[in-house]
Amino acid sequence: MNTLQPADAVPTIGLRPDRPGISAEAFFEAGGSLLVLLREVGRSVSIEQTIAWSPIGLQHGSGLVALRPAGDAVEDASRTIARTLSGLREMEHAASRPEFFSEAALRAVRRLAAHTDTGSARLEIFSEGVSLGEPSVTITNRITANLDELRRPRWRAIGSVRGTLDMMTIHGMLAVHDETSGERIECRCSPELLTEAARLFGKRVVVRGEIVRDSLGRRLASATSLRPLNTERSPRAEDLRGLLADDPIDLEEWARYVRAN
Repeated sequence: MNTLQPADAVPTIGLRPDRPGISAEAFFEAGGSLLVLLREVGRSVSIEQTIAWSPIGLQHGSGLVALRPAGDAVEDASRTIARTLSGLREMEHAASRPEFFSEAALRAVRRLAAHTDTGSARLEIFSEGVSLGEPSVTITNRITANLDELRRPRWRAIGSVRGTLDMMTIHGMLAVHDETSGERIECRCSPELLTEAARLFGKRVVVRGEIVRDSLGRRLASATSLRPLNTERSPRAEDLRGLLADDPIDLEEWARYVRAN
């Protein structure tokens, strides 16, 4: 039985241990991962506003973390909670990527599921004030296995990605917005390469390394080199129209084929 207070129509999402086996530190880390997941799903669900989440008053010894929207974003918060729970339920049952779950959302799900990797510990995420057929979902280590299956490489190759360098972290991650496909491609890099990336942040670059394609798309597993490109954009199919006047190939169709393969 849920122990939130006070009970009203404001959409609320909570997290609690389903059975013993999760330490206090791990439990509160899981609460942080849930907040990140809500923020990421909320960005996909609501294009007009960012949902702020606030903790609510809890009964002593209730053993849960609970969040509800701050301000008047009630409708968007309800949709976000519904999408979050249905997505987690989908990932418990199959190796599939739920709608509205970004790469960052999937990483938050992995961190949530990491606290159940012993096989005995489980987390329950539940909701109140939201119209759902099933108002709760139990997180187990099946999610980790399904995420691993999603990320299992279908093929590997050495190649490069051209685009704007728009993200980097001190932990050796960077991301390039691929100007051909429109994808945001993340990869790991060495500390030396990260120093070079700091100099080129926000600029057009070409990153070379090992490219992997899995069920979620194409990504760079690791970067081996990084160099700047000129500030002009790459030519589009319409820019080439007329250059190959005698060629029967439809250039736009060819460009779509290249992006897909």
